[in-house]
Amino acid sequence: MRCILPFPDGPIGAMARMTLDRMARRLHQPIAYEYRPGATGTIGSDYIARAKPDGYTFGVIGQASHAVLPVLRDLPYDPLKDFAPIGGIASFENVLVVPATSSIRSLDDLIAKAASREAGLLYGSPGIGSAVHLLTELMKIDTGMRLSHVPYTGGTASMTDLLNGRVDLLLVSLPTVADRLRRGQLRPLAMAAAERSLLLPDVPTFAELGYPRIRLSTWIGMAAPDGIPKEALDTLADTLNLSLQEPEVAGRFASLGATPLIDTPDLFINRIASDMAWLREFLPRMGITGQQ
Repeated sequence: MRCILPFPDGPIGAMARMTLDRMARRLHQPIAYEYRPGATGTIGSDYIARAKPDGYTFGVIGQASHAVLPVLRDLPYDPLKDFAPIGGIASFENVLVVPATSSIRSLDDLIAKAASREAGLLYGSPGIGSAVHLLTELMKIDTGMRLSHVPYTGGTASMTDLLNGRVDLLLVSLPTVADRLRRGQLRPLAMAAAERSLLLPDVPTFAELGYPRIRLSTWIGMAAPDGIPKEALDTLADTLNLSLQEPEVAGRFASLGATPLIDTPDLFINRIASDMAWLREFLPRMGITGQQ
């Protein structure tokens, strides 16, 4: 069996591989990983869509490639028609961080810092159309901060540049930064979530700070090319959900601030369609485009 991974190595990819390793054990079948990163997950997703629907090739998909970017631009695949959804893997919230060495200690400090610089501040993201990109553009709009976008090919590169001072801030998925927060390398300023995180109970939400619109949960899941035999799809979906319920998997996810996303194929495709419908209304109203 072959699994396409559409993003570079990192904590989120590690969560996916951990789940897939458990699936391989349950299926008594090895799973080979094939990395096809780039273009915010759309390169790997296009490869999944074009693969032979024999039940032996599938891949990991993300919110950007299947809900956000299809709303912002034309893609070579249809996220609802060209895939057989298998199920969710994980959902997670996003957190605004700066280096721990920074003099910025609060969101108000960050806003003041951006105002003090004629060119504003630089923020990184894993790519145009990612949740990080959308949330930071929304933060820019709602707070009035002067910010410029620096897109990367993944979260690891943007994190390296944040720590090296090449960008000033990241609004990033909690799993991506959980270990660095524990090591004291980063300072969290605000959670883009409905409520405070159990991992960061002292960090306020944007809503608490007066910006209720700055919130978005991110997800990753699994899909196969459309046309996969129903028996194979059902087997993969059942095995995925059983693997996500293993205590070791659930415990590791919790340590990173992620929640196992246990879906049926029908629930998962409905999740994608619902996100797309919401984003079609939300993004134009916020003035967010795929070119920012």
